Amino acid sequence: MSPLDRALGFTLRPDIEGGWYDGSGSHDPNPTMRGVTQRTYDAWRKDRGLPVRSVREIAPEEVKAIAAERYWLPAGCSRLPPDIAVAHFDAAYNMGPLAAIKVLQRACGVKDDGVFGPITETAARTVSVDAVLFARIDYYRRIVQAKRSLLPALVHWLYRVGALRAYLDTPAPRAA
Repeated sequence: MSPLDRALGFTLRPDIEGGWYDGSGSHDPNPTMRGVTQRTYDAWRKDRGLPVRSVREIAPEEVKAIAAERYWLPAGCSRLPPDIAVAHFDAAYNMGPLAAIKVLQRACGVKDDGVFGPITETAARTVSVDAVLFARIDYYRRIVQAKRSLLPALVHWLYRVGALRAYLDTPAPRAA
């Protein structure tokens, strides 16, 4: 199993990003399927000369391609140790690569400029998964402090981090 497949094994679970959301909630007005917003799906299809269609019709191959192209690679996940890569990818998928890189940089104690360069890569090879997850919790806490209306989302965000920690405690399946 590739590191990206392991990451998707968590992130696309039904309790994390696995289903349909119609965008009717106050904290997130974007229609989303398997964590891909309509806006992201539209842009991805247009980049390929494909007609726009409802994100509800997104194919599993499209989800994986979008995950790789728009989150895994831009966030630098392929340059990280496996468990850090899984945790970092889930953050990128949830908050975008730029914010995820800054959270990773805070966990590593380096300048949080959002650029995944050699300093971040080297530092990330020595940081613990728990440090990355705690930095992520702190990020969510700061968001809610700045915008109290997002307090209901905090419950899911904290659940997600805890579920990710448990997922990382289970051995990764071996490649066949």
